[in-house]
Amino acid sequence: MKFHENPMGLFGWIGDDVTIYGGMQADGYHPKGHLWAHFIAFDARHRAESGTDRQIGKLKLLIKFHEEADPEVVQLLELEIERDLRRNTRTKQAGQGFGRRTVEALKDIINSDIEIKDIKPSAKGFWQKVGVDIVSRPRQIDGVLHPRRSPELEPITDNAAYQRM
Repeated sequence: MKFHENPMGLFGWIGDDVTIYGGMQADGYHPKGHLWAHFIAFDARHRAESGTDRQIGKLKLLIKFHEEADPEVVQLLELEIERDLRRNTRTKQAGQGFGRRTVEALKDIINSDIEIKDIKPSAKGFWQKVGVDIVSRPRQIDGVLHPRRSPELEPITDNAAYQRM
């Protein structure tokens, strides 16, 4: 995912699969140097194939700004995939994987673990499937999303493999 900012102050991350773009200020308290911002998730594959944008969902992220570096995602408060693109168990409509694909895009953006706040009980299974560690508290479910790790950066846990190096 590549960070991009346009002259109007909108910003986001452009990917080959999903693009997350927007950065419009959202309501809510944010600490100094941070901003709660609304983003739109777009299907980048659809754009590459058809030349048209297709909105697949919305996100609300807490962004931390740095003097000499790209903004950093530090928390996810909302992820909502468009209703007609979601899995529907009542009508047996299959999902199209946009929730998973958007989470995978987030894993490419983040450099360290981020908190996911206020997970709906009905969505707990989804978050577990995409690799989020669930943290249950009284009357609230939160989670932790881990960044995607490059294979070359994975720690060596096999002692024999380490000794062969």
